[in-house]
Amino acid sequence: MAVVRATQVRLELLERWITGASEVELSRGGEAYLLDVIGETGADSLENALTYYVESEQLYEMTTDDDVLGFASLSGEIITTLYVAPEYRRRGVARSLLEELFQLEEPPCDAWVLPGDRATKSLYENVGWKARLLTMGDE
Repeated sequence: MAVVRATQVRLELLERWITGASEVELSRGGEAYLLDVIGETGADSLENALTYYVESEQLYEMTTDDDVLGFASLSGEIITTLYVAPEYRRRGVARSLLEELFQLEEPPCDAWVLPGDRATKSLYENVGWKARLLTMGDE
């Protein structure tokens, strides 16, 4: 397994991106989250948002020779997405992604997490981060 900066939008990566978005969309707050991820990039679709992150060198993927296990996207020092394919969860993929991100010249210091995503909250708490903000709204 290797964590690398994504340099192109390959089919395997796009498929994982869309699958992750589909999972998020079903979660509490997921639709607003996806709008934020897409809107943050100025894109009008998930594929265009992925292209933005790749072209702006803000997407990192965990890969094997033949598969994308997961990925993380950044906006400056904020982790905007952290996704691991279901069949690779609970195997250290997310932690490995985080460890690589923490080695960047400007490592992330914040992350977006959905309200009910206890697994991701626990991951961040295990690396010493604390929840500091909850955004409330009418939608």
